[in-house]
Amino acid sequence: MNDGPVRLVQTERARLTQLIERAEQHAALFEDAAARFAAQKQAHHVEAEEHAERVTHAKALAEHTRHAFTAEVETRVRTDGQELVEARAQLQAARDAARAAKFGRRRTAARDINTAEESVAKIEQRVTQTWGTSPSLLRPVAEWATKIATEHADAHSEVQAAEQALSDTEAARQQAAQRQAVERDRLTVEVYGAEQARQMRGTFRTPNPKADAERARKRAADARRVIAELDARPVAEAAEWLAQRREQQRAEREALQARQEALARRSAGLTRTGPDQRREGPGRNL
Repeated sequence: MNDGPVRLVQTERARLTQLIERAEQHAALFEDAAARFAAQKQAHHVEAEEHAERVTHAKALAEHTRHAFTAEVETRVRTDGQELVEARAQLQAARDAARAAKFGRRRTAARDINTAEESVAKIEQRVTQTWGTSPSLLRPVAEWATKIATEHADAHSEVQAAEQALSDTEAARQQAAQRQAVERDRLTVEVYGAEQARQMRGTFRTPNPKADAERARKRAADARRVIAELDARPVAEAAEWLAQRREQQRAEREALQARQEALARRSAGLTRTGPDQRREGPGRNL
């Protein structure tokens, strides 16, 4: 051993003392950071709840406004459409009656057809002028009425205003969420530094300063226990115990590194060959 027992123990004791000081400083910083993260999280939660409530209110108002206007228009459209459907049915009945009429009734039947045709034309003109179109013979009146009511609601100023208010409220919530993400990232950089914050983003890790503070306190406590072990022994025995401890730590580090390298090699092999090829490759059982 190059260093004498006294120097070895004193050097290790000084190193551990510095480690304790740094660990205690880190613990205090992380505990302060934990309080800052907690305050930020609470403020963000309150703000998010407020935005969510505004969106819910704006959505309910927009839906109510559209429904109220659509229901009123749809009722009128259905009434007009049904009137045209009934007029068309009367025209069809007049034509059917004319085909079945005897010779003496044909002139009357023809007049009935003309009257029915005039009625259909008049009603269809009025419906088209009012609603821009008339119900098709091939589609239900209800379907046509719903389409007309929806189109009129889309163009109505009150409906447009309510839905624009909903859009603005949703945009404000999204902008707040984006700003909050920036604020969280900024606080993470302040506490952990830019590089570590970048690594956290890359691995989707959430900052946990409370746990970091506990780990720092543990490092300080472990160092104090080692100092107590050194102080409890004679210098020569303390130096021997310290040398054995370092050797054990070195062996543990090497074993851990070997496991990590073996795992990396195994993962690389799976990536190159693929699981199916690896299962059927030669020498699998050797």
